[in-house]
Amino acid sequence: MLNNYVFYTAIIKNGDASRLLQEAKNIGITGGTIMLTTTYSQNKILTSLGFNEERNEALLIILNKGLEKPIHEISKKFFEKHKGYCYTSDIEMLKGTHIELKEGEVMNSNYKALFVIVERGNGEDVIDIATKNGATGATIFHGRGSGVHEKSSLFNLIIEPEKEMVMSLVLESQVEPITKAIVEEMEIEKPGAGILFTLDVNKVTGLFEG
Repeated sequence: MLNNYVFYTAIIKNGDASRLLQEAKNIGITGGTIMLTTTYSQNKILTSLGFNEERNEALLIILNKGLEKPIHEISKKFFEKHKGYCYTSDIEMLKGTHIELKEGEVMNSNYKALFVIVERGNGEDVIDIATKNGATGATIFHGRGSGVHEKSSLFNLIIEPEKEMVMSLVLESQVEPITKAIVEEMEIEKPGAGILFTLDVNKVTGLFEG
C-alpha cells in the first residue's frame, strides 16, 4: 500500500481537543480539525448510571506515519477509563494537498472504523441497529461547525447541517452483520438515503471493550 501518511481520530471530552492538538504540534504535527460530537456507549455500568450519552469533541489530523506511535503515546493521558479513545487509519488516496504518498510501515489491529452519513435525526437509529448487531458504542459527528455559516468536512465529504455522520469502531468479525443490517434497515442503497463506508484501523489507544 502506497502510504506514508495516516488519518488520526481522537474522541475526547469537551475542552481537551485543543490541548491535545497543542501537544501534537510539539512533536511536529502542523494542525488538525476539531468537531463537536455526541458519543453513545453500550457499557453496562455507564448505562446503569445514566451516562450512556455524552457530548464531547473529535480531533482529526492527517500526519506522517513516522508520528503515528508518538501521537498514540501523548494521547494516552487524555483518556480516562471508558471515556475517550483514538485510532489511526491508512490513507489510500489524498487530493488537494502537497503531500506525496510513499511506501510506509504497515501496522494492523482487529478493528474497522465504520462510517455512516444519514439525514439529521437518523443517526441514533443507525446506532441502535449497530449496537443490536454487536457494536459497543458509536459517535455522532454534527454537521454544523463552530461558526454559524460553517460546514464540517471529512475526507473531502461535506457534512451538511442537515446531515449526521455516525462513526463506530467494530471488530472485523462484526463488520459484515452490522453493515448488512444498517444497509437493509436504513435502506442505504436508495438514492439520497445515506452513505456507508469503512476504514482499516492500524492502532487503537484508550478503547475499553465490554
